[in-house]
Amino acid sequence: MKIPHRVIAVTAILVMASPAAFAQGTSAPAPAARSVPTADARGAAEKVIRSLRNDTALRAYQWTETMVVIVNGKEKTTVVNACSYNQEGKLARTPVNAQTSEHMNKGIPGTAAEIGSYTRGAVALMREYVRPNPDKLEACLAAGRVSASEEPGQRVQLTFKNYSKPGDDLVVIMSPASGHVFSLAGSSYMTNQADRAEIHTETAELPDGTVYPAQVKFDTPTRQMGVTVRNSDYRKKSG
Repeated sequence: MKIPHRVIAVTAILVMASPAAFAQGTSAPAPAARSVPTADARGAAEKVIRSLRNDTALRAYQWTETMVVIVNGKEKTTVVNACSYNQEGKLARTPVNAQTSEHMNKGIPGTAAEIGSYTRGAVALMREYVRPNPDKLEACLAAGRVSASEEPGQRVQLTFKNYSKPGDDLVVIMSPASGHVFSLAGSSYMTNQADRAEIHTETAELPDGTVYPAQVKFDTPTRQMGVTVRNSDYRKKSG
């Protein structure tokens, strides 16, 4: 059954992210994190902010975006978009395909109406944490709401408290030497603080060194619903 146009259209507000790649866990206990001096934490946060402000490399590319809405562990809706930045620097999406994986009956969890409403809220929230707002990061830094700890591999974990709304946080794993961001993770909520939402972004690197968001996962455990966005087939624009 075809998904309604309102569900397809909601994908047009997704924002591409920069950096993030999650290391797989092991059975060995992780070493205890060590706090980073305040001056070093400030310097690391400033590098991340500068990196986000200057990140325009993806504007030279076009790619394919696949968004899957998951309900109770099952894939319910899949939408495929052709993506690229326009001349104004805005991300443009053209729907290529949309389908549901199984019939959805009116009035039960996972109906088209429920999925459409959920997806609108999920996408709007993802925008804040997939590609952080440099101004909001600077506000956290100015208010003293940034903490840092050392991570294995000469990396630093920065935590921005109350980054976008009260009670949330944004965690950034980065290189203090280069400013490169390896991962982003947001812990937030939708309607209220009991309605938790977790956002994780994984990145990969193109042959020319451009970092792109390979996968974004959005999960709301209490609703048993989530969204996964995968980006692939990156290629330089012709002309």
